[in-house]
Amino acid sequence: MKWLTSIILALVVSIPVSLEAQFVCEGTACAALPLNQAQLDRIYNDIQFQYFDQVFEDMAEAAALASLSGAPMGDINLDSFTFGLSAAVSYRALEEVDVRVAEVGTVENLPSTGVAAQPRVYLGMNLGEVMGGTHLVTKTPPWYSLSRFDLYISYVTFDMDQPSGTARSDSEDWNVNARSKGLELRYHLADRRELTGPMMQFLGVSLGLGYNRFEQDIRYSKQNTGTRISLASGEAVRWDANDTIQYRSFIESYPLDIRTGVQFFHFLNLTVGAGSAWTKGHADFTASRAGPAYLESDIAALLGITIPPSSLILNVTGSGAPPARFSYGLVGVELNFYFWKLYVEARGNENVYSANVGLRAVF
Repeated sequence: MKWLTSIILALVVSIPVSLEAQFVCEGTACAALPLNQAQLDRIYNDIQFQYFDQVFEDMAEAAALASLSGAPMGDINLDSFTFGLSAAVSYRALEEVDVRVAEVGTVENLPSTGVAAQPRVYLGMNLGEVMGGTHLVTKTPPWYSLSRFDLYISYVTFDMDQPSGTARSDSEDWNVNARSKGLELRYHLADRRELTGPMMQFLGVSLGLGYNRFEQDIRYSKQNTGTRISLASGEAVRWDANDTIQYRSFIESYPLDIRTGVQFFHFLNLTVGAGSAWTKGHADFTASRAGPAYLESDIAALLGITIPPSSLILNVTGSGAPPARFSYGLVGVELNFYFWKLYVEARGNENVYSANVGLRAVF
């Protein structure tokens, strides 16, 4: 179903919703379709439970993971200031779903995946450096020292507008307005030290607790999309339609993670970590799909018979909340070029993966 694939690629963040819908046929030619209203209701109910719920769960899991891209991993423990920007992209493995509707038929090969993206601009600082400079930093600061605390602040707001005729498809039109902010406090559990001389260093251990909030408004439409409904009788219905989506949401996450790493030759930082995140939020979702539907018939086509069209109309509305908690692992690679640092980080679990690419300066 190409229209659902387009929705998935267009949404920046999505949250699973409890859906209410109408699925009806209008037009004098509806009698030509081997689908009555009871069957349409049954198709929608099964699509909701076998497919929609999985799609929104996948999207939410990807979105929640992308929203966690906060403090960079490279330093583990910060001893000065850093400023940078990054972009996180999260992806859940694609699955093909067939929705089997009892006594009706099968809606074939519906794609279920999760895709999310989030840019971020951030500032990080060592609180001991902020409050008094290096004279407050001893070789091994006590557990209560401000030098053991790093604070990261991030914020971004952006608009993306893709008018019809300028997207990959001339029939697509979408707009995304999003706002993101975050705060993260990290504590130095262990400090940096040399391992086998100055060319190999242990970067320390850091424990962090954060807060992230992401809000967005999405409007999306696509014309002339189609799908196929295979019926138990052996017949098939072709449905060509226009799609419209309106989506408003916000997601809040509270990550807690631990990190460590090593540095080689003052140039390469390798880092690993693990964490959990608690999430909450809500979403309002409205989607409609309407257009001509007709019975596919090879015999009719061979005889030159035109099968009159009818119009299938699907309206979906809902609201809901993200999953409450999930766990993840982290790994990062950072290259040091004087005070510039280029890095790639990844996080994920058995179902969903996120990559974060960034550039920052240390001063």
